[in-house]
Amino acid sequence: MRPEENLSFIRMENLFDIPELVEALKRENIRDIVCLNVDRNFLAPYMVIGNGVSKRHIQNTVVHIHKLLKYKLRNTSIPIPLFQGIDGSCEWIAVDMSTIFLHLFLPSTRLKYDLESLWCAGPQYDDQLFQKNTAELPNRNFNWEQLLSEIQQAKQC
Repeated sequence: MRPEENLSFIRMENLFDIPELVEALKRENIRDIVCLNVDRNFLAPYMVIGNGVSKRHIQNTVVHIHKLLKYKLRNTSIPIPLFQGIDGSCEWIAVDMSTIFLHLFLPSTRLKYDLESLWCAGPQYDDQLFQKNTAELPNRNFNWEQLLSEIQQAKQC
């Protein structure tokens, strides 16, 4: 944490909530922030995804989030969450904050894994899961309305 930093947006009751985390990420210049409600009997009901401009930017942001969590949890017995990927390439870092999964990506890595589509559409539309040849995949002319219609029909069953 920076000594001059105003932490008035931080609530001390628990780990981050969505507005608090988004504010912290915006202050660190994380881009294209998306919040998803993935509560399908999943471990965490929310997922927050954002882009860093470089590996160093992602790593510095995660260090800052870690410091904010230490500050918030300093007088509690709640353990500080694990940060996955921080020792690796820093193209993708994931943090499980019990009610929120935070994913920070380089833009190219985010595009590759496309968590938003996977969590919104479901695993049946994950081309990597079914190992389709990328040459066979449709281009940008994908029929999203048909996909949404199929999802709605599947939910009714």
